[in-house]
Amino acid sequence: MTDASMPNAERDADGPARDAEGGEEASGPGIAAGEDEAVRVWRGLRSLVLERGDRRREVCEVLGVSFAMAKALRTVAEEGELSISLLATRLLTDAPYTSLLVDGLVKRGFVTRTPDPSDRRRKLVRPTADGLRAAATAAAILDTPPPALRDLPPSDLATLSNLLTHLNTP
Repeated sequence: MTDASMPNAERDADGPARDAEGGEEASGPGIAAGEDEAVRVWRGLRSLVLERGDRRREVCEVLGVSFAMAKALRTVAEEGELSISLLATRLLTDAPYTSLLVDGLVKRGFVTRTPDPSDRRRKLVRPTADGLRAAATAAAILDTPPPALRDLPPSDLATLSNLLTHLNTP
């Protein structure tokens, strides 16, 4: 936007546009003037994680499964053993869909599904050795930070780490 197209705005030679009250005007795609700063930060975080740093496709290609299956596999690998219904709860899905995910993981040799000895109607899902290796591979891929984050100076990373700790504390 040019100065002429921004009524009641002043532009600092070295900074962003300012509105009539001296506050910073929004800039960039999809950011409206006067928009809450928290919304802008949240949008930026989502973009960094879900667009610029998205590694889900890589996980799918390397493991040969959908990302939903990879997420189910990682959950089972972390827990060691889960019933289909508990796995569905953890994945925020329903039991029939979770059963389909588990079927795909069983076919690939990543998990086993066996009857629960205490309740034969219930099925237990356990990771296999191949499944544990695949889950570790997925974790390594997903834990690789995007270049924009990796390239930050150590002091900025420490500040961001402190902020994230604060934001993630209930």
